[in-house]
Amino acid sequence: MRAMRLNAKTSLAVEPGCRQFDVCESESPDRTVFLYEVYDSKDDFALHLQSTHFVQFSQLTEPWVSRKEVRLFMRDDAA
Repeated sequence: MRAMRLNAKTSLAVEPGCRQFDVCESESPDRTVFLYEVYDSKDDFALHLQSTHFVQFSQLTEPWVSRKEVRLFMRDDAA
């Protein structure tokens, strides 16, 4: 969890397109972690995935992750 919180904090600090990055953990025994990230654009998210800090984080956490799913949503600002 420390590594995930550091990745979130670094993303917010150094990535201009990163607007929100929450690290959420379930209370269930499987300790599912949900990362809620808000970026200005798909391009900003793509830059995040290529950033040095994310690549290092991904390599570090790979052995801890049993399944990873990335889902992209678009915000409806008209509401």
